[in-house]
Amino acid sequence: MTDLVGTRVSLVGTLGPGGSHLHVSLSDKDGRTVGGHLMSATVFTTCEVVLCDIPALTFDRVFDEETGFDELRVVASASAGSGGPGGDA
Repeated sequence: MTDLVGTRVSLVGTLGPGGSHLHVSLSDKDGRTVGGHLMSATVFTTCEVVLCDIPALTFDRVFDEETGFDELRVVASASAGSGGPGGDA
């Protein structure tokens, strides 16, 4: 898929101090879709990005002996209950 004019893009993943882990899917005007890990990208015209900060949670990666990979770990933050989403106002 080299011509991305009219492409629909979905990008989901995590961003953090340990780096990023992003999954992308691209669909052309005929609905053909490919996907995988986003390693790098250049945006030439328009890019709409929505980022969500969830103060009640901390996302990081920890090495897992069983899989041999840095796996996502989600834990309650120390700031949980400080008025963020789902916290005490």
